[in-house]
Amino acid sequence: MSNHNGVLDIRIEGPWREVIMWEVPLLALISEVVHRHHTPSIGTQQAVEHLQTKLQAFKQEVADLDMSRFRLMDFGTRRRYSQDVQQSIVATLKQDFPGL
Repeated sequence: MSNHNGVLDIRIEGPWREVIMWEVPLLALISEVVHRHHTPSIGTQQAVEHLQTKLQAFKQEVADLDMSRFRLMDFGTRRRYSQDVQQSIVATLKQDFPGL
């Protein structure tokens, strides 16, 4: 790992089946560090409030659809704000989308 003029350069070498296992944890760690540095005051409350606003708009847009057929998956680990925020977001989404 090296830092050249503010650019992080991480290289993991080895067989793909082994190095791919580092992708998600490394990207989650890097994302969390960046978010803590740029917006340290944001926490779970602000994230959930923002999500609630988005959910209200979404529900208005799809009011005439059968939501029982809607499926939702969480792929947010690699780019999450933090573990606490991700867990709060998923818990909030499960209230409206139990199949998450």
